[in-house]
Amino acid sequence: MSRGFSAVVVWSLAGLAGAQESYWTPAATQPGRGQWTGAVRAEYTRYQNDPTGLGRRVDESVLRARLNYGLTRDVSFTAEIPFVHRETETNDAGRALGLGGTDAGAGDFVLTAKWRFWQHDTSGIDTQRLAAFANLETPTGTGDLSSHSWNPGFGAVYTGVRGRHGLNQAASYTFATGTDANPLAPGQGTDDALRFDTSYLFRLYPERYTGEEAGAAYIVLEHNGVYETNGDVESLISPGLLWEASNWAGEISVRLPLIQEVDHRPERAWGVGFGVRILF
Repeated sequence: MSRGFSAVVVWSLAGLAGAQESYWTPAATQPGRGQWTGAVRAEYTRYQNDPTGLGRRVDESVLRARLNYGLTRDVSFTAEIPFVHRETETNDAGRALGLGGTDAGAGDFVLTAKWRFWQHDTSGIDTQRLAAFANLETPTGTGDLSSHSWNPGFGAVYTGVRGRHGLNQAASYTFATGTDANPLAPGQGTDDALRFDTSYLFRLYPERYTGEEAGAAYIVLEHNGVYETNGDVESLISPGLLWEASNWAGEISVRLPLIQEVDHRPERAWGVGFGVRILF
């Protein structure tokens, strides 16, 4: 194999390994300098077992549009806007507060900056990376689909790829500055949220890269936990599948609850997500 061909293979495989992002968990990966990537994700979540006395049962569908830009090799920016359709059933107490019915429109626009401050590559595929990120949720959503507040957050994430195995471990904190006393999801109300996210990826195919594959298939398992300063605790597990090619990826994930100790909002019963990512 010529040296030039080897370099091309290593570059292309590094692109596959660097894109090992799971659905619900951040990763210490980002576009290269001057590159754009986009993602579209369709999600459904069922909320029920409302302990607040409002009897809420919610079916929420979200289409998330995300655009990433690599400012430098290690710094990137992400803009995301969700489009939400929400059907809410409630009791008389909830209706008295103006809850219930159908809401549809844009959710809050979120801007994120990420800085990868450490990277150690041991081969064209094996890598370890650390990144810090900060985000800002803006009160730009439609009506009750917005938190009506500027909610800043920060966090850090580790990504490791070794052979057929990938790992992402993230922790983040969101400051909730709003006044909504009846939130639906963590971080939407008056209480801050501390999140711990973990994902493990195992490459099903190919067993070894040769540079001739059209892509790679992974099985994914995620755990996403959140603690709110009002004492609510939630733990979700999410199995999924991921297909990654050199310039696009497709994914599916199912969310199931492990722990739901919440007193200030409905429980998340289950959810599912489908996504497509594209490198421009």
